[in-house]
Amino acid sequence: MNTRRALATLGPHARPSSRAVADRTSLARVVRCIFLAAALFVVSSESRAQTIRGIVVDDATQAPIADAEVIINGGVASTRSSANGVFAFRVGTAGPHVLTIRRPGYRSLTTEAPVTTDLVEFALERVPAQLEEVVVRDS
Repeated sequence: MNTRRALATLGPHARPSSRAVADRTSLARVVRCIFLAAALFVVSSESRAQTIRGIVVDDATQAPIADAEVIINGGVASTRSSANGVFAFRVGTAGPHVLTIRRPGYRSLTTEAPVTTDLVEFALERVPAQLEEVVVRDS
């Protein structure tokens, strides 16, 4: 016979047994502990997952540079900047993290990158193309 049916047969002034109350209290504690553990796990995971966000621009014109290669910590991971020059890395710790940014036609840049929610600007300096001499002879 379940608890509700037993209470209904005993009348409106009947009280559940102390064992039933203890079982419900224990279950409530277990459920609270599970929710607390899950909440702490989510918060700690979010605090560990950091992001480096940046935009690669031409230092003279401030125009975004698309398809620049961005390498973190000497090759641990890499990505490319988007058409509007933006890139992002999810990193496990607050840093420091060293980025190397390169694009043909520009001088490579190696610098420490902050972990922040802001978009950090990285300016690349344009370098003139060095072409080898070509000799054309009439035969």
